[in-house]
Amino acid sequence: MQPDQGIKQMTNSEVSPFFSQSLVYLISLPPSALADPKGAIISSLHTNVLKYDPRVSGVLISFKDISFAKDKCVGTIMNEQAWINFKVECTGTIFVPKVGQSLTGTVNKCTSGHIGLLAYGFFNASIPESSLRGNGNMGFSEGGEGEEEGEWKSEDGEVIKVGSNVNLVIKKIHHLEGVVSIEGELVR
Repeated sequence: MQPDQGIKQMTNSEVSPFFSQSLVYLISLPPSALADPKGAIISSLHTNVLKYDPRVSGVLISFKDISFAKDKCVGTIMNEQAWINFKVECTGTIFVPKVGQSLTGTVNKCTSGHIGLLAYGFFNASIPESSLRGNGNMGFSEGGEGEEEGEWKSEDGEVIKVGSNVNLVIKKIHHLEGVVSIEGELVR
């Protein structure tokens, strides 16, 4: 799995929430996986992609350069367990958002209570109504007949609706069961 071009360009810049980092995983495989251990290891690593991982304080976006750890035997069995343990190293691209950091996202929900958006095509973020009315000085307009959602409009004519790209500053970060959600404030 490879990150999109925009993420590649942002990796490791000073303001980017994306980092490239060396990672080490201990992966346990059943004996049936020995026919293709590298394939089984890759499959196991894929279960960590796009999930919050407290070990790296972020979300693994992609990985590459997988190898067996040099300081460890390849495949060990411990305490008469049936699983074979492999210590593997790889390079991962990790999304590590921080409070105060700026993000860009595309609006996918626009209601009177908040704006929902998808940051970088992967991560849920929202801007609450209080931020839009207070700092953004915006008002909500209901959608027309048959439309579920409306739009937010500023006094100077700026319109935010589904499909709009907006910038936000992260105010809160939530993660539960591997899913990250970001709450932010509109940047105008």
